[in-house]
Amino acid sequence: MGYTSLVIQLARFGDLVQSARLVRSLSCPGAAVHVACDASLAEIAGLLYPQATIHPVRAHGGQGNPGELLAANSEAFEKLRAIAPDAVYNLNFSGLNYALASLFPEGTVHGYFVHEGQRLKDPWPQLGFRLSGRRPQAPCNLVDLWAHFTNAPIAPETVFPAARFDGADPGGLGVVLAGRHSRRSLPAEVLAPMAAAALDGIASRSGQGRAKKVYLLGTKAEKPLAKSFLRASSPRLAERVEDHTGGMDLPGLADFLRGLDLVLTPDTGTMHLAAALGTPVMACFLSSAWTWETGPYGAGHLVWQSAPPCAPCLEAQPCPNDMECLELFRAPRFLKNVVAAAAGKNVRPEELPESLLLLRGDQDAFGQSFEVLAGNDPYAAERYALRREIALLRGVAIEPSHAQAPLLTEQLTRLLYREQDWMLPPWHDRA
Repeated sequence: MGYTSLVIQLARFGDLVQSARLVRSLSCPGAAVHVACDASLAEIAGLLYPQATIHPVRAHGGQGNPGELLAANSEAFEKLRAIAPDAVYNLNFSGLNYALASLFPEGTVHGYFVHEGQRLKDPWPQLGFRLSGRRPQAPCNLVDLWAHFTNAPIAPETVFPAARFDGADPGGLGVVLAGRHSRRSLPAEVLAPMAAAALDGIASRSGQGRAKKVYLLGTKAEKPLAKSFLRASSPRLAERVEDHTGGMDLPGLADFLRGLDLVLTPDTGTMHLAAALGTPVMACFLSSAWTWETGPYGAGHLVWQSAPPCAPCLEAQPCPNDMECLELFRAPRFLKNVVAAAAGKNVRPEELPESLLLLRGDQDAFGQSFEVLAGNDPYAAERYALRREIALLRGVAIEPSHAQAPLLTEQLTRLLYREQDWMLPPWHDRA
């Protein structure tokens, strides 16, 4: 019998998509892969991972207490236990994840495991938690963090197709109206002019002029935002807008995204799905979203990253700087450069604020990286130094991106290495 793996991914839609490199790495010939995910995502999980067996678990959407949640999942848990996997990859730091992982022998569980009643982390995710305390220098995309839970992930360029613009008819621009938190989303009065500029860019690139349309994307909850978008639109833009909010399920959304020229979006699950399909993404990251952590995976996608000195921040905390990161998207010549970027042309960095970066997705042997096309990234050298070291920890050597990349400071070295990671059980011999 072949090797059997179970991936436990009980987080949200975007996280399910970002598990792709790990799931596909485990799906070698003769191997059996099982994925446990929230029941609401089971259908799209089957489309994303047709080589895997999908196991629905009730993880979200309920108001019950933990005991009720476990009772509701008893049948699903028993089915998962019966798989008797050779390896379990537990990807989320949550009570339900730990409860599910505890059904299996400790030695088979990678990531987050239970040892004598204690909830613990393997050294690799523990390092990920420590690195999250230095977000400006974030050296590792979440896709790659999870991929390296296994010792031999597939090459980054084989995970998703590179962004490809084919100017197909009808094509057009998809506009994702909002993320899960309002602090990660552009207000309508900023988003609508940006959408108009992006539409001009793809129309110029395709040579189809006014034939291209704008499609508003989101759930039923975004219906009011769609109305705000239309109110903020010029008459020229408004006549080319179609409102699709609340009009499709996730499989339908995937089919729709495949036909678009470009998706304009904050950091959302839809952004990750578009990237997975190879549909070009132009993402807008306010400073609570950080490209180097959760940017679109694959080569060629674009991100406008707002990076004032206070960035990155936490959207759940009050902003003490009057949303300075949003004001960068109102810069006088910003829209002119959005047109150029969407048209596949060079932008003019001298016309943009230094704290507004334009980044383009790239990849190296370790995983996802980003090239700076405009703006100033003051953390680039330190980020590369950290990236070089964590790649070596996973057995990967990457080519220098800085001719004189600094050595790690003592502070960064202490962030990476801790004695208990290799000295004492239960960390001994764990990856």
